[in-house]
Parts: sequence; structure tokens; C-alpha cells
Amino acid sequence: MPEPSIHALISPSKASRILRCPGSVALSLTVPEPPVSPYAEAGTAAHALAAAWLTGQPDPPGEVADEMRQAATAYVHAIVASCSPVLLVEQPVSLEALTGEPDAEGTPDAVLWWPETKHLEVWDLKTGQGVLISPEDNAQLMMYALAVMQHKPAETVTLVIHQPPVDPQPQRWPVSLERLEAFRDELTSASRTALDLLTADASDVLLYLEPSEEACRWCPVKAANACPALEAEVMALFEPEPEQQGALVEVSHYPEMPAHALLDQAELAELYIAALRARIDEVRTAAAETLAQGYEVPGWKLVAGRRGARAWADTSAAEAALKAMRLKTNVMYEKKLISPPTAEKRLGPRRWAKMQGYITQSEGKAVVVRDADKRPALTCTTNEDFENLSKDD
Repeated sequence: MPEPSIHALISPSKASRILRCPGSVALSLTVPEPPVSPYAEAGTAAHALAAAWLTGQPDPPGEVADEMRQAATAYVHAIVASCSPVLLVEQPVSLEALTGEPDAEGTPDAVLWWPETKHLEVWDLKTGQGVLISPEDNAQLMMYALAVMQHKPAETVTLVIHQPPVDPQPQRWPVSLERLEAFRDELTSASRTALDLLTADASDVLLYLEPSEEACRWCPVKAANACPALEAEVMALFEPEPEQQGALVEVSHYPEMPAHALLDQAELAELYIAALRARIDEVRTAAAETLAQGYEVPGWKLVAGRRGARAWADTSAAEAALKAMRLKTNVMYEKKLISPPTAEKRLGPRRWAKMQGYITQSEGKAVVVRDADKRPALTCTTNEDFENLSKDD
């Protein structure tokens, strides 16, 4: 396996994965890092803008999307409103004592410190517009808190995640010193294992791969479809009973599993399939570029795909031509009422409030999620609540 690196292989952003799957650190060094997504780039721009505002620096170069600028604004206002005597913005902290990795550092978004009361807050700005991320038992923030506490002996600690695109209010979680100490032990143990595996045989690394939704989601090994443990977990979902091998298999003939085990494997399968699709797209794109440059790919060729939707090349000229045909207005033009979201943007709050009685909205389809999800569980009926429709009247 690759030799250890002086860089932070065990960083706070990877802590959740490493705690669950220490072998992923060594295995990730054998695959390329996934390309940075546009969403990650937008989030980075929002963080840089917020840091500049909090430290009184000029705005960083480059454009920042409106929604990211709004997120940065809300985050900065929330931190300023806290009125902490000491504010540290994106100041590196040493991780070496926590993980054993030489010279490793991490950079929390913001650290708020009250020296008189010895109260510490560690803040993290999230810009994702999907599921709300909770600070509760958040490995990244607990790791930052322990690193900061090496120099600031806090007696009370609060972890804060502010995700303005999902919730305008910061999410706060007071964490006990006992919980932080327990987490330190978990982190130290997992880190020691991960670092030892950097120089271990590949067969030993396989013993410490533990696929799970949280561990695999952002793992570069999963993105490269190079994790044998994940592949084995996923393929077990589709493995028929031995007597059914080589035959058409009905769903009922697959191995029976408890519902929670099936859901765990189905969740991993979704991640695996997404990574496969991404890899397939990469292969096809590379092949298309090769063929477009005039090189041959034996057995393959480049053809024109489906043509796009038809559109007027010159809208004004097309409109004049149709008018010359003396078409009626209702034939030439389509009239459509604006949608409620558009109306909300164009009306002020007072006028928008008057439109609420004209709006209907269907209920969201029930979906199965882990119980850690913050959305309230649906109150479901039992079989006895339904009329037996099979009986004759």
C-alpha cells in the first residue's frame, strides 16, 4: 500500500467515514480524487465570501451565485449577533495529538470563545439545499472542538451548523465533555488502525472495509468503483439461492432478510449504481472525444444523437411572418397564468398573503428514510382500519 503522507489523511471532513471504515484511508490512495462538483465550488465561494466579511477583508475574486451570497449573509449575521469576545475565522488547528498523523491540521469555519465563562462554540457553514445536516454527534465538529480545546480549556461546548438554504436558523447542539472524551477514544482508535493500514498488505486492508451509507457516500473509492467490500454487499442483494443458480429467478426465491437489512443493502446499491453511471459517462465521453479527433475505437463509431427541440431562429422575424398570414391573436399566442412560486416572487408579502386561499398542493409521497432523519414520522393505520373490500355485499 502507499506510504503515509504528511497531509491530513484523517481530516475532520472525513472523520465520519474513517470511524466507520478505517480501511478506506489506505484504499483511497490507490484511486484518483473525484472531480470537484459545481455545487462544491459554489459552496467554497460562499465560505470565502463569508470569511472575508467576518475578517473585514475585500470580497474575494470571482462571481458568487445569489443563493450562495444569501447563505453567506445569513451566516455572517448569525455569528455577529452572538457577540462573542473572541472570534477565530478559518484558523488552522493541529490534529496530530488526536489522530497521530504527523503535522496534520484542520480548519474550522468559525470558533467563538467566551474566556470568562470558558464557553466554546464551533460553527460550520453548510450550503447544500438537500437534507438538513444536524450538529448532533457530528464527527467533523466534535473533532474540531477537541482540537480547539487543546489551547482553550472549555467547560461547556456547543456545536453549531448553519445551513441557510434549508433552515434560516442555526442548528445548535450542546455536547457534554464526557461525550467528547468518548469520541476522542473512538477517533484515536480508528485513526491508529487507519494509519497502520497504510503500510499493510492489501489483504489486511480488506478486513477493515465496512460499507455503509454514511461511510460510502463521499468516499473516492466508491466513486471509482474500486471497493470490493461495497461490491460484495451490493451483489448479495441480487444473489439467488444456490438451487436457483442459472435459472430464471422469481423475487420470492432470493434469500430472505429482515427488512432493515434489505434496506441497508438497497441504500448501498443506490450509491453503487450512481457511481457506476458516473463511470460509464466518463468512459463514453472519453471515447466520443477520441472518435471526434479522428482516431479509431475498434468496433465503435460516432453517430448523431437525437436532434434538439425546434425553435424559432429569429423570434421577431417569425412573429412578423405569422402576422402577415393574418392569424388571430388567440391562434398566434399562448396565454398562461403565472405559477404560485412566480407570483410569490412578484407580489409583496401583503398581497401574497391574500392568495393563500387560491393555492392547492398535493401531499408528498411517503418515502422510507433512516430514523435519524429530522422529518416527523407519519402516523400509519393498521390493517384493521381498512374495510375488507373482498367480501360480497
